[in-house]
Amino acid sequence: MDREIQAIEPKTSTQKNELRLRVIYAFVMMGGGIFAAIAGGLAWALAGGFVMAVIANEWAGMSNASKQMQLGVTIFSAIFGFAFVYGSNEIKIIALILFIAAMAISSRKGGNIAIIGSIYLGLCGFAFASLRAHPENGILYIFGLFSVVWATDSAAYAFGRFFKGPKLMPIISPNKTWTGFIGGTLCGMFAASLYSVLANLFINPDDLLKTIIPWTFVGLVLTLASQLGDLLESWVKRHFGVKDTSNLIPGHGGILDRLDGHLCAALTLAIILAIPRLAESLT
Repeated sequence: MDREIQAIEPKTSTQKNELRLRVIYAFVMMGGGIFAAIAGGLAWALAGGFVMAVIANEWAGMSNASKQMQLGVTIFSAIFGFAFVYGSNEIKIIALILFIAAMAISSRKGGNIAIIGSIYLGLCGFAFASLRAHPENGILYIFGLFSVVWATDSAAYAFGRFFKGPKLMPIISPNKTWTGFIGGTLCGMFAASLYSVLANLFINPDDLLKTIIPWTFVGLVLTLASQLGDLLESWVKRHFGVKDTSNLIPGHGGILDRLDGHLCAALTLAIILAIPRLAESLT
């Protein structure tokens, strides 16, 4: 019996340490993201360059690219990611095309999925960078995205961990549950509703509920997109036979592991904002 207890204790201790690291690094990343988003400009451009460089590195690594190819695409992608924010419209489009081309070439050993993924990640990263770079409502949009995705991630993890329940898609991601999916969706919508009220303290102080219905609807769409992005990334990792995209972030894996939901949600929000009436309804 004593031996059984001794065998269980180290495992429990390890789990606690992993959870502690996960929480610590989550707050560090949130702090960095909030700082870059508030500062905007050069800080956001540098963050964009760093994120796109790591995404390219991780994608090339999963696709079995050579070390030289990985290094090359990482360096070029840092420049392209910076240009997503700090460049004219023409430069931004050229940077997007070159980023996708560099990703596709470096990951060609991964086959069609790697090439399609290169296009998807390029569009998502470009959308993510462009949200904050919006000349009038950049902060409104990026913090709306953060609010929904962070609430969705946290609630899905908490509900799934404590309430468990039937698996959502065990073939793709064995740890995700329907309980976590529903909890994450509801909390993501609530976060969007609350965010709209708080934002209106500055935008529409005379009518705090002015944008609550549009933001709640957008919150539903974004929380679903965030969880779809998570599932897509899990499917791709299973396809390539890896557990994490890298070991860059203790307790989380790689940048793609951490930003999978953000990227899909950012692309979705960019599409929503391309519809004038929907964009106007959020302000």
